[in-house]
Amino acid sequence: MKNLPHFKAVVIFLLLVPTCSYSQQNVETHFFSSFVINNETFNYEYKLTANQISSLKIDKITSASSIDTTKIKDNLLTINKKIEDNHTDWLIDKDTLLRIQSGISGIIRDIPMGINHLKMSNSQIDQICTQLNASISALKPDSLNQPRIAEIESLTANLQQLKNVNLEAIGQDKEAKFATFSPETIKSIVDAKLRNKFSIKLQEIQLNDLSQQIFYEISARRNFANDQPSTAFMRLHSDQLNGYFDGVKIIRKPESESYNLFKKKILPVFNSHGEPKDGPLDGVKMDKLMGQLQDAIRDTDSRGKKKKGPTADIALPMKFKEADFEFEAGTIKNIEAIFVVMINGREQPLKFRNNMPISITNKFTPEKLWNQKIYAANPEMLPQNVLIKHRLPAGVEVDTSKAKNYDLYFRLGDLIRYDIILANYREDYSPKDVVVKLSEQQSVVELKKQDRSKILTVKTYTDFSGINSEQPNGLIQLEASIGVNLRTQRHQSILLFKTKKVYEGIFTKADLTGHLSKIEENNKYLPLSEKDTVALSTSNGKKQFALNALELYRYKNTGIDFNLNLYKVNLASIMSNVQINGTVGIWRTGIVDSLSIVNNAYTKMSTRNERMITSTALNFNASYEFMPEDRYSFKVCLSQTWLNAQSPEIVLNRNFRRQIRTLSFEGFLNLNSENTSRLFFRWKLNTLASDTKINFNQVQLGYLVDVFKTNANH
Repeated sequence: MKNLPHFKAVVIFLLLVPTCSYSQQNVETHFFSSFVINNETFNYEYKLTANQISSLKIDKITSASSIDTTKIKDNLLTINKKIEDNHTDWLIDKDTLLRIQSGISGIIRDIPMGINHLKMSNSQIDQICTQLNASISALKPDSLNQPRIAEIESLTANLQQLKNVNLEAIGQDKEAKFATFSPETIKSIVDAKLRNKFSIKLQEIQLNDLSQQIFYEISARRNFANDQPSTAFMRLHSDQLNGYFDGVKIIRKPESESYNLFKKKILPVFNSHGEPKDGPLDGVKMDKLMGQLQDAIRDTDSRGKKKKGPTADIALPMKFKEADFEFEAGTIKNIEAIFVVMINGREQPLKFRNNMPISITNKFTPEKLWNQKIYAANPEMLPQNVLIKHRLPAGVEVDTSKAKNYDLYFRLGDLIRYDIILANYREDYSPKDVVVKLSEQQSVVELKKQDRSKILTVKTYTDFSGINSEQPNGLIQLEASIGVNLRTQRHQSILLFKTKKVYEGIFTKADLTGHLSKIEENNKYLPLSEKDTVALSTSNGKKQFALNALELYRYKNTGIDFNLNLYKVNLASIMSNVQINGTVGIWRTGIVDSLSIVNNAYTKMSTRNERMITSTALNFNASYEFMPEDRYSFKVCLSQTWLNAQSPEIVLNRNFRRQIRTLSFEGFLNLNSENTSRLFFRWKLNTLASDTKINFNQVQLGYLVDVFKTNANH
């Protein structure tokens, strides 16, 4: 019973820890939320500085990406045709007409790259408008030209409007700062913002209800104390965004008109030195030839070869409805997003999901989300040929032989903003494992870290083999562990060989595990006798014992292990994963003997000499885990351990290698939906690697212990 005081100390520590209070002194309170007015969603952002100065900012979810790019293209084609039909009456010469038509064609070519790309065409629009304004100046001296001037001014205004399609419909808002936090202050700010920025005038009852809702929500958040610190806010960036077609084969129409002109009419006119074969060309012929040449250049590269089709993706306007996000182990493991698109005047729902987990651990996450492509689960529901052709520039078509193999995706950064909450001594900004929903009405979600009370996981095991007093396996065993996510990036491959069916990661997580066992009265110590001794002549008069590694492992009563995941591959289609892990451990084993050395010989005494020795262990293991759902799972594991005794008293028997091999089967069953009550089963067969006949079994039933439950309920 010498170790009883130590055990009591551990128990007292575990009982006292829950009574400790945790507090978090935030330098700045900062959070987001939302409200709905007239079926439109608004986000608000609240801040409270260390100087107790509050600020409130209100924005509306909006985006110009909802503009129909097909209508923009048709509008440009109409402008182009009107200028071509009237250029003589509008005093636009042939060269200017060709430049205008070239500029409009360039803008049309930008449309398939997405509405956001049109801002790059602003300079072209300015040039076209300058040329049209020059025509107006030429027409003004004659008062009869007033109707023509009005038509040109209408076209110029139409083009100028196109410059603004990339801008947010609602500009950036300045935050309102105030020192007095009261319902009246919130009411006045909300009223002013809605009136001045969004031209919304609420009735007094509506305004009172909305301002009180916002005030009490902010007040509750300011005063709310929880041991779950917030780590990020996920906000809906826009409910209108573009999807893009990926994998569509785009080709130029075979032998386009301009390309035929280039080959049949333009090239034969010139010799190898670039000079006209039949002498100088007059002005009319030169103007016509230059116009045809300019059109043909757009279809050919510098070597006269026909250009390949555009590489940019084709944009498809979509409206967001809702999305579920599953966070697990420092990643967005699953996204299920629903959008609707207009097809032939009817709404067509589309479902999107991610192919592999998306890392959100570090501070660079917000910037990386834009590059994440989320693919449609059912793109075949779209009438691809009709849909794609309507969004192609002139002279381009779909390769119908491969049109059925396309994918449709959106960029995650176009849908959400992930705003991390800075905190001292924090490098991991991922939330706890949770599932959240974003929708048109629920546009902001606060993400929190795991409860402090659940950071340390404690499991208690009873060993059915150890119930037998003759077995030293340990009647009660405790395991306490704390884990951290490391490298959360995933790749669609197996051992770097690309595949779409699985995803893999390396160094995904690590944990530190402490062990306490042998808490029963029987067989706490490994008994040593004279038959285990090493001849005194080889030990310089000091006691030494020759043991095998399995005996030291079997009687281990305390230890600490550092576990590192080396490689993990998830086989999502069969709900499984395969892992390779490594462990470095320091173990303590109790030994006892009744021997002493008298006259250079071992002599048995009536007293017992109990003591602890230290061993170091290196372990590699491979496991297969089947995880069909969160209520239960099973795992099969094979491990190899190299043990080394760090005591001069112990000499590992040379007849047996220092290796221990363990085959284990593990499973758990969740007893409630919060995962705070979990039942474990574990069976182990431990053998010497050199002689499997030397072995012992462990049959353990365990339970998840919430040692901080008292604190968590406060």
